[in-house]
Amino acid sequence: MSRMATRNRRPPPRISHGMPEFASTAITRAEYDPWNKLLSLWFAGVAAPYHYRDVPIDIYEGLCRARSKGAYFNNRIRERYQPVSEAS
Repeated sequence: MSRMATRNRRPPPRISHGMPEFASTAITRAEYDPWNKLLSLWFAGVAAPYHYRDVPIDIYEGLCRARSKGAYFNNRIRERYQPVSEAS
């Protein structure tokens, strides 16, 4: 078996982004679970996170890089991924 084939058979890597906190008036924190493609967002003034399923990692990484977290959320997440009640 080729090295590439072996690499492709492994499960997705556990990406350790931690839980970045943002200096944003809209979104204060984010967490991404690459195994389940689960994005968890903490909005300003809300204690519990909102969870979004089937979110590709590039969306999470884009959010982390965005100058405006709120604008990125409105343009790339809000209408495309529906929040779920629990992360399970």
